[in-house]
Formats: sequence, C-alpha cells, structure tokens
Amino acid sequence: MSDIISVKSGVKVVEVNDLGETISLPLGDQAFTHGLVELMQMFSDKAGEVAQACKNIEISGNAAAKAEQLSSAASLNLKVCTEMKDRVDALFCDEVCRKVFGDIVPSMTAFSDFFDQLAP
Repeated sequence: MSDIISVKSGVKVVEVNDLGETISLPLGDQAFTHGLVELMQMFSDKAGEVAQACKNIEISGNAAAKAEQLSSAASLNLKVCTEMKDRVDALFCDEVCRKVFGDIVPSMTAFSDFFDQLAP
C-alpha cells in the first residue's frame, strides 16, 4: 500500500461574466502573487503618467497645440492600456481581458475596477 500526499493548490476560480466564464487565480503560486503585485504597481505608475499627460494639456491657448497635447495624451493612454491588457493576459495565462472586458482595449478605470474586485 502506498502513501498519498495531497496538498491544496490554492487556486481560486472566479466567474467573470454573464456567460459563466471563469478565471483562475493560482494564489498558492508565489510567482503569480509576486507578478500580480508587480502588475498592480505598474498600473499605479502608468496611471500617474497618463494623469500627468492629461494635466499638461493647456486649458487656454493655441488650439493646434492643445489638439496635439490631447492626441499625445490619448496615444499614451492607448499604449498603457494595451500594455496592461497584454500583461494581465500573460500573468493569468488565459484570455482574462476578453472574458472580463469583452473584445476591447479596457480603460484605466476598468482595470482599476478589476484590481479592486480581485482584492480579498
């Protein structure tokens, strides 16, 4: 007769949409936990960058300059949100963003809401 060792994996499964799709949070995997903490820190840093770019848009003055600043801020926002989408999907090793947000590039607000809901 052989001995059996059984250890709980610490995987939490969460339903994320009306279709009943789920994502898995391997909370027992310390590499995942570390990656999630790093991702949330990156999100905070990048949100600050985008906020600063928006603050730099001149309230008054040259319309062409304002349009250029707005375009630059929008481009930065899209770049950051696309990077966040890629990093979230890579960390979870699943189509988390599609399941949670649909077929879009989620906004910073949407990522903030997602991270808030992941908190214990």
